[in-house]
Amino acid sequence: MNRTGGLTSDSIVAVEQDRTGMIWIATDRGLNRFDGAGTQQFLHDPGDVKTLSGNRLSAIVSDSDGILWVGTTDAGLNRLDPITEDIRRYFAQPGQPGKSITSNEITALAESEGQFLWVGTRRGLDMLHLKSMLFREVPGIPAEAHVTTIYVHKQREIWVGTENGDLFRWNEEASDFEIFWTTGAPISAIAYDLKQGLWVGTKGQGLMRLDTKTGAVTPSTVIERDISSVWADSNGDLWAGTTSGLGRLDRATGDFVFFRNDPVESNSLSSNAITSVFEDAAKVLWVGTDGGGVNRFGLDRYWFPHYRTHPDDRGSDKLPHDSIWGMAPGRDGSIWIGTEYGLTHWFPETGQYETPELGLSGGEPYVHSILEAANGDVWVGTKGQGLIRFPEGLATAAIQYTHDPMNPESIGHDFVSELFEDPEGNIWIGTHGAGLWRFDAMTDSFYRVPSASESGTGTKNSSARFVASISRDSGGRIWVAASDGLHIVEPDSNLLQNYRA
Repeated sequence: MNRTGGLTSDSIVAVEQDRTGMIWIATDRGLNRFDGAGTQQFLHDPGDVKTLSGNRLSAIVSDSDGILWVGTTDAGLNRLDPITEDIRRYFAQPGQPGKSITSNEITALAESEGQFLWVGTRRGLDMLHLKSMLFREVPGIPAEAHVTTIYVHKQREIWVGTENGDLFRWNEEASDFEIFWTTGAPISAIAYDLKQGLWVGTKGQGLMRLDTKTGAVTPSTVIERDISSVWADSNGDLWAGTTSGLGRLDRATGDFVFFRNDPVESNSLSSNAITSVFEDAAKVLWVGTDGGGVNRFGLDRYWFPHYRTHPDDRGSDKLPHDSIWGMAPGRDGSIWIGTEYGLTHWFPETGQYETPELGLSGGEPYVHSILEAANGDVWVGTKGQGLIRFPEGLATAAIQYTHDPMNPESIGHDFVSELFEDPEGNIWIGTHGAGLWRFDAMTDSFYRVPSASESGTGTKNSSARFVASISRDSGGRIWVAASDGLHIVEPDSNLLQNYRA
């Protein structure tokens, strides 16, 4: 969304949603209301006191009663009723205690407990009691402090950042603010993550995570030094707006994945200069930019972080190769991954890999198929090195099964393309060249499943030599997809029959 789409400006200051579901977009040239189909503009009119006091907006918040509060850079504060569209202005008026804000230069707005509006200015912090509509200066914040951001957590925990780099926290018992932490750069954004870590963005020193119990500070992996906004969404993901793109914290690795403008991709960010991040009630993330309008991103859509290996960073805890040919779920929620250079075991909770050395004579195998059986056995089908079995998991020694032309009970081919376990615990093996096989655990041997054509009861040449996939339906029939079509093994038969539509 930009000026072409009806916005008053492409430089977005903040985004907010009111109680009726309308989206309000504050810019450097007025206010916009988006109803899902179009926009309505709210602008300053010098001849009408019932319009906004100014167009250069700086902050916006919707209170618990549905009233919208709009701050300006040099024209005071506005109270806007979204239903009636009535606007009331508040200015700095020396000598009018309780009825006046400290400064007309509004920098930040936030509401707490449904009754207090916190108004950050370039000359301190005011609090408006929403029931009595009386202002008062807040103790603990220096009168000359340039407030840059206000963050309210769980209604009663209030944080304030300043241009000088001071981070204040509200002391409810003492009813004033106390300095919690100081840095050498302006504080620009504050947010808690899913694990109750406090993230603080700065202009010049990047993004940091604070432990509010110990005071320990951990720098993030974001290399951008200028952070404009931080937002924790309803999925528990943390977003960081910077001057060079939008970052999302990968909770598994601790690194940030970045989204940036791509001139040849229409669905990329419209600009890398991020000014604000906000999530609405429909789980849509709104991303404001300086010069590119506002972007929308559905948090419930599917998207794909990348997991890759690096040739200079190999190890037992790394992905062994970027060419992935087989994957299978583990019983504990982990993922088995087959690559061109061996097997690895990935644990999503930690993001760590466990890559065993299989110790095969031919080197690490080209893994094409994997199965973790109900009894704990791990089966690994390879391209050229047969079938590998780990009885009861990787803690046991591997057993390798290869084709032996002199042994009819050996596996029929060393290229194992598919593995499947049925509810009875039978292991079905598809090969790339020798058809379908079944493992007999009692004799530790393999039996080939012949096609009906070999017994004279089926279509000729439908032998399913190159198996691609195996499954079973609710009636107990085994379905086999092969290079020559689809085949079925009926429950009372040991023959592959070609399926015809």
